[in-house]
Amino acid sequence: MKTSQLGLSETDSNNYSIFRAIEACITGNWEKAGLEKECDKAIAKITGKGAGGFYMPLEAGGFGQRDLTVGSTTAGGYLKGTDHRSDIFIEALYDRLVLKQLGAKTMSGLIGDISIPAMDTSTSVYWVAEGGAPTEGAPTVKQIAMAPKTVGAYVDITRKLRLQSSPSAEQIFRDDMVRKVAGAVDAVGIEGGGTNQPTGILQTSGIGAVTIGTNGGAPTWSTVVDLVAAVEIDNADEGAMAFLTNPKVKSKLSTTAKVTSTDSRMILDEVFDQLYSFPLAATNGVPSDLNKGSGTDLSALIFGSFNNMIIGQWGPGVEVLVDPYTFSSTGGVRVTCFLDVDIAILHAEAFAACQEIVTT
Repeated sequence: MKTSQLGLSETDSNNYSIFRAIEACITGNWEKAGLEKECDKAIAKITGKGAGGFYMPLEAGGFGQRDLTVGSTTAGGYLKGTDHRSDIFIEALYDRLVLKQLGAKTMSGLIGDISIPAMDTSTSVYWVAEGGAPTEGAPTVKQIAMAPKTVGAYVDITRKLRLQSSPSAEQIFRDDMVRKVAGAVDAVGIEGGGTNQPTGILQTSGIGAVTIGTNGGAPTWSTVVDLVAAVEIDNADEGAMAFLTNPKVKSKLSTTAKVTSTDSRMILDEVFDQLYSFPLAATNGVPSDLNKGSGTDLSALIFGSFNNMIIGQWGPGVEVLVDPYTFSSTGGVRVTCFLDVDIAILHAEAFAACQEIVTT
């Protein structure tokens, strides 16, 4: 079986060791890290440039933000091999990842900036009298640009952790980094728009907007219906249609009467992963700290065709820099990772959002 990105076999993907690559990068001796060196060389050939440290294929890992040490138990000491039960290691809690699940498309292995041609307005047609000529109604086109935005983080690994950790530490380290990078990409895909970030759904100009009140307000059944209508009116109701929100809104919809205060039906009723016959996903990546007027801590509810989103990834790997000098007196190593991504919304009209929902 082949995996995506660099095309590693499933066995090679599982056998890839970022710890071996780190040690080889420190010592300059890659004899025991043949697989890792071949991956680095393959990615360097694709990108046309070498890494400051080494390239790690996307299918073999990702990156994270936690410092890992042996001296501090919560930051790595529990990975030290002292008859610990690594088989039942308790992972951290992460935001649920939803964009790809809902239908967002991905493009990987990108090299240059991307420009996607798209039709902006369609051809206009006219009814004319006999012998008459129609008015010119040529369509207009646009281009959707994508350029890499860099997300990065570093992890400090102590000398003892590298020497004493059990084999499970490698997997834990990699899994944490994978989830952190995936969470970062999901978060900007939903909102984004901040400094150096891609622009996500909620910050995209031209998406449908459903309002409740001057200072926001509680959601109603009309809120749900109006979100769907906003997309349908623009003829964008095709493909992977779904609702997306956070757990606070999901809970509020489940306890809010659908029509009147005495209604026995709630806006969100069984089944709780469907709303208005469309799939509903909930993640804390959807903001709950929005403001309108005097309203604060407001949440968002999004509806749209998620196959109108493209997640672009530049290169088939994560660039990993290994710094053995910052903590040279203790033998520690700082590992810094970078990944280049961008988000493109093909049709803003394919999404609508209410960003002023009171959940308390």
